[in-house]
Amino acid sequence: MKAEQRNDSFPAVSLSPVEDIPVASFSRVLKNRSFLLLWLAQLLSQIVFNAANYGVIAIVTAITHSTVMVGLAIVSFTLPAVPFSLLAGVYVDYLNKRLVLWFSNALRAATPVLSWLRCSGTRICSFRSTS
Repeated sequence: MKAEQRNDSFPAVSLSPVEDIPVASFSRVLKNRSFLLLWLAQLLSQIVFNAANYGVIAIVTAITHSTVMVGLAIVSFTLPAVPFSLLAGVYVDYLNKRLVLWFSNALRAATPVLSWLRCSGTRICSFRSTS
């Protein structure tokens, strides 16, 4: 049987709980007003973005009744995110983060409005069934 050797060159580690390190909590982070506003803006932005995607799926389903076309619609708004996010992530690191957030959220808000204005009254954007 081998005798256990003790290496005294390393300091002893205390296994007692450390009380002087503050514990991060979600409620504590939300008390920071700047973070709360940023978080709420991102939450609202994601809700609207996903609602618009759901609207696209509902419209494609109502018009075509084709699961293939619904699948293509899903791919059309999901697939571009992969290459664009990789390139944009590198580029955005060199820009003012606040300006980028404001600009991208404003653009995301303006796009559906401009699309609606462009399509209002045209047959191609009509959701009514002709039957």
